Amino acid sequence: HARTRARTDTHRRLGRARPPTGTDDGDVQSMGFAMRSGSSGKKSAGNDDGRCVEGGVTRALPMAMDVVERALLECRGERGALERAKREGASVDRRDLNTPDHWVPRHEALVRLTGTHPFNVEPPLSMLMKCGAITPAELHFVRNHGAAQEISWDAHRVTVSCEDAPRASRAYTMDELLRKPAMTMPCLLVCAGNRRKEQNMYEKTIGFGWGAAGLSNSLWTGVPLRVLLRECGVREVTENRRFVCFEGPKGELPKGEHGTYGTSIPLSKALDPAEDVMVCYAQNGEALRPDHGFPVRLLIPGYIGGRMIKYLTTIRVTKEPSDNFYHFRDNRIMPPGVDAATADKENWWEKPEYIFNELNINSAISSPAHDECIPMDSPTYTVKGYAYTGGGGANTRGGGGVD
Repeated sequence: HARTRARTDTHRRLGRARPPTGTDDGDVQSMGFAMRSGSSGKKSAGNDDGRCVEGGVTRALPMAMDVVERALLECRGERGALERAKREGASVDRRDLNTPDHWVPRHEALVRLTGTHPFNVEPPLSMLMKCGAITPAELHFVRNHGAAQEISWDAHRVTVSCEDAPRASRAYTMDELLRKPAMTMPCLLVCAGNRRKEQNMYEKTIGFGWGAAGLSNSLWTGVPLRVLLRECGVREVTENRRFVCFEGPKGELPKGEHGTYGTSIPLSKALDPAEDVMVCYAQNGEALRPDHGFPVRLLIPGYIGGRMIKYLTTIRVTKEPSDNFYHFRDNRIMPPGVDAATADKENWWEKPEYIFNELNINSAISSPAHDECIPMDSPTYTVKGYAYTGGGGANTRGGGGVD
């Protein structure tokens, strides 16, 4: 309910009377704005009227940039911080020049957590908080297992199929997805390892050390997944239709069969209009940046980021969950005493009860910062931070104390 109220309020700001909720037949109301973007993941030149043009090709996205800017400012974003993020994230970082990502524009302030490459970063927490409740794409955290993919808008296809009805398969071009009624909503993305640096101080995990800024909140635009599934004849869960499997392009990653990142979610979640699972092509009114999955990615509100496939290529309805390497080897919580070696030897990775999908409740304080000196000549001090939870739940209260 809290997520629905927040979404309703945001869509009022964006010029809608109500959020674009689905109807029983899967229809979605369109935002109806006019925004244009380039035809590939590389940087496009901007125009004053809100268009981005590359190679003479323009694409109409359903949200105008003045609407986005107004929403950012109304979500307690500081104009100066937002403008700096946009300006400073528009060029290639010199540290990437000798890597496969030498063509990708990136903000130099992003904190690199695994060396130069692959690109796994979070913004400085203070910078994230100054931008308000909606995170600029330039400062959005990034989790890459390999190189950012250079994919053509015109050539890319998203294939939707059903294991027990192969003749119902459909391949969508990006322009076809763009012509479908779109929905836009704010959604929090969080890496499952957010604040893992603190966990690793208590007991070492096999993951690298995320700080407290492995999360971001943006306005996402796209087509509800349930609309595409219903167009392929998938309208309900059956004995042979229980999961939806997703994959990116083949050969993008070093591990697993075909070098593909894949995962799955229950079909019931994908078909539920209240869950808002979405096939996204825009972030904050602009085409996705390469690090965030251009030209299209999956969005699952309330789930960990590891389920939200970037560079989405394949959607397949199946009887069993995904058998992809990354689906089994990432995002598992093992019981005490089971380390990685034991999990390999005794096949703990394959046990479904140790997978996790929904975000856990979490919070962090950004002000006062670590080692900050607080002046005592003022009777008050404003404490700042964030809190979130997953699975459609709401944060009902917060508290703090001084010891």
